[in-house]
Amino acid sequence: MLYILPGMGTNNAMYEGPWRELSGVVYLNWPKLEKEISINEIAQRIIEENSIESSDWVGGSSLGGMVSLEISKILGNPQVILLGSAMHINEITPLLMKLAKFTHLTPVGFLQMISGSAPMRVSQVFANSDPDLIRKAGHALRKWEGGESTQAKILRIHGSRDLIIPCPKEAHIIHGGGHIIAMTHAEECVSIVKSAMEGGATTGSGTSP
Repeated sequence: MLYILPGMGTNNAMYEGPWRELSGVVYLNWPKLEKEISINEIAQRIIEENSIESSDWVGGSSLGGMVSLEISKILGNPQVILLGSAMHINEITPLLMKLAKFTHLTPVGFLQMISGSAPMRVSQVFANSDPDLIRKAGHALRKWEGGESTQAKILRIHGSRDLIIPCPKEAHIIHGGGHIIAMTHAEECVSIVKSAMEGGATTGSGTSP
């Protein structure tokens, strides 16, 4: 089974269309955070609420990918799929690290800040964003030790025009894609994920037009 988390401030509605054609995938939502104050504690909560096992694959977009790395460190999962996400806070631009200061923005305003546009379907995904989660997650990210210590294989899928987490070299690069490639370039992302699931655990590299 592959468990995929959404990005910060979004829900699993960001994985629509081609994503729903994949079999063996569970699209998660963020839990209502209580006392969790670290990425590790958020990961523990998600593991418990969704009964994720060590044999499962995990992944996610942006913050979701970072939490999935933490899940893999806890459980020893074989594969992590990062969709416009980071291995360490050093890969993140200062803008994202300061998101806690922008919780007063409307979902559309937040979306415009990270993507430069607000198409209707994308705006709807942000409609129920939780300012408390954004604040707590932003604080937790500042203390995150990173995911380099995971023993999992890493598949990175990244947009070439991502202004929040600049495109790493060791990734499947989707040219023209921004930070929310799971939505804007769903077909390309799904094709790469499907190939990985059919071929077994892999480390990602390559380009997509």
